[in-house]
Parts: sequence; structure tokens; C-alpha cells
Amino acid sequence: MFNKKYPLLWYYLSLFTLENGLDLKQIRGIVRNALASKPALADEIEAAFADDTVHWRDTLCDPQLGEIYPTDSETSARAYAQQMLIVSENI
Repeated sequence: MFNKKYPLLWYYLSLFTLENGLDLKQIRGIVRNALASKPALADEIEAAFADDTVHWRDTLCDPQLGEIYPTDSETSARAYAQQMLIVSENI
């Protein structure tokens, strides 16, 4: 389960649901600030993108998490996740 394997990343993703109304610029700002104070987040982001078992389409539309990016395409979901989460050359 994504939330057990990447708990810090799961927490931050939970903030980015459509219901919360944040735009991509705001999301990236939150991620940038989080990375500055929680270096473990960078490790989880890197690991999640390297993990072949992570399905970004399912993660970004997970009923427990909330809808972040509705799409039928894994490629589109992964690209959006990268836009949200990769805000530094360090990842």
C-alpha cells in the first residue's frame, strides 16, 4: 500500500485534493517548503517514482486520499505527479 510505504508523501498528497482547491504553483510551493524542513520527503518522492508497483493514476484518484488528478492515463497521472513533486534538482 502506498500510504504505508510512503507515509510522508501520502500525507502531503492528501493536502492536494481537488476539494482543497490548490493550483499547481501553490502545490509546488508547499512541496518546496516541505523538502526544506523534511529531507525524508525527498527520499520518499525519489523512491516512489522508481517503484514499479506505484500506479500514479490509482494514487491520484484513491478514495482514501481524495481525488487529486482525475485521468484514465497512467502516463498523464505520472507526468502530473512529477509536476507537483519534483521541484528541486536534488530529486
